[in-house]
Formats: sequence, C-alpha cells, structure tokens
Amino acid sequence: KRVQEHWGREFPDLNLEFDVPFRELGFFGVPHKSNVFLMPTIHCIVELTEMPPTVIPIEDIEIVNLERVGFNLKNFDVAIIFKDFEKEVLRIDTVPSNYLDGLKEWMTSVKLKYYETKMNLIWKQILKNIVEEPQTFIENGGWSFLDMDISDDDSDDQQELDSEFEP
Repeated sequence: KRVQEHWGREFPDLNLEFDVPFRELGFFGVPHKSNVFLMPTIHCIVELTEMPPTVIPIEDIEIVNLERVGFNLKNFDVAIIFKDFEKEVLRIDTVPSNYLDGLKEWMTSVKLKYYETKMNLIWKQILKNIVEEPQTFIENGGWSFLDMDISDDDSDDQQELDSEFEP
C-alpha cells in the first residue's frame, strides 16, 4: 500500500495499480525449500520474502489439486497445474489443514477449478499422457478422474459391465 501511495504521488500519469495481498487468506507452505507464508491477491499467489520469490499468476493456472486431504491428517499439499502442460507442476507442500477451508473459499471466489484427492499423484506422467493423447483425455471426461464426488456405485456398475464383456 505504501508503494502504491508513493508511485501515485511521484508518478501520477503512469496510473500504476499494485496488487495488494490478502493477508487474512494467507497460508503456510513449502513451494521451494523452506516453509513460507504465501498470500493470494486478486491476480496471483505471492511470497516475496524468500529466494527465489514465488509469483503464480491465476490466469496461467488450469486447475489446482489439493492432495493428501483427509480428516485425520495435519497437512495437505497443493499441486498447481498450469495451462501450458509442458510446464512443470508447482507443488506447495505441507500446508496445515486449518488453511484448507479458506483456500477453497478463495479459489471459488476467483473461479479457480480445484479438486481434492486422498493421495499425491504423479503429475509428470499424467501431463505426458494428456499431451500425447489429448483426444483420449477429452473423451475420458477430462479432469473428471480427479473428482472424488463420483459415487462408488458408478464404479461398481462399470466393473460389472467389464466382467460381463467377452472378446
């Protein structure tokens, strides 16, 4: 806010606007090597005090997968999948579980699609398969394989159909 005020006074014709982080929506996690406090803004997620700084533009994010989410776990991980599938997935590890609801609320408010899974996924292989066979990915329902809300009854029905199949 002080930088915004300074630039507004010194260079009013530039009309620069600075993105102010929402401290109350911030959360601790490990995006690189150390545990840091990340804060969402309207346009990105930032952490600027440790090297290397973390700046994740929301417009570059395809989906977010909240991994190792469970009732008895103290921490979960955040996997950020970018629209450019050639780009490596950014992991923010060991986020304390008490930040889960606030993070989900913020992602909903900025219209970021997120999923929850009970285990960590091997994203390098998943993205490789998507890039190699995008049509198959679309035909199989896209990201629906991450949706934990699909009932077990649906998978039981599919297993019955598979067992009845005779080549």
